Amino acid sequence: MGKSPSYLVLQGQIYYSRMSIPLGLRKTFGKTEIRYSLRTGYLREARARSRVLAVRVHKLMNLVHKGAEPMSELTAEQIKELADTWMKEGLEEDELDRALAPRPMTVEE
Repeated sequence: MGKSPSYLVLQGQIYYSRMSIPLGLRKTFGKTEIRYSLRTGYLREARARSRVLAVRVHKLMNLVHKGAEPMSELTAEQIKELADTWMKEGLEEDELDRALAPRPMTVEE
């Protein structure tokens, strides 16, 4: 089994993605880091899912940092809810993409 990168945390049998929030955004987000369940106990899947989430979280942080409308008017709780929604959607899209991806043919086929 491979070693887990620092951004992946194994709690019980489930991996979580852990992303630090930059100092300038911590007050807005109301926390120092974002942790989100990757809904898998497999390291390879956790790495792939974490990359999907990282893209979404960085986009959100950039929008908040730039003060883009309507982001500047959201409360910390609303930003958290938006981040949760984006991450959930990202994982669902990734799972669908993987399920619909063509599989290589095996010898038995």
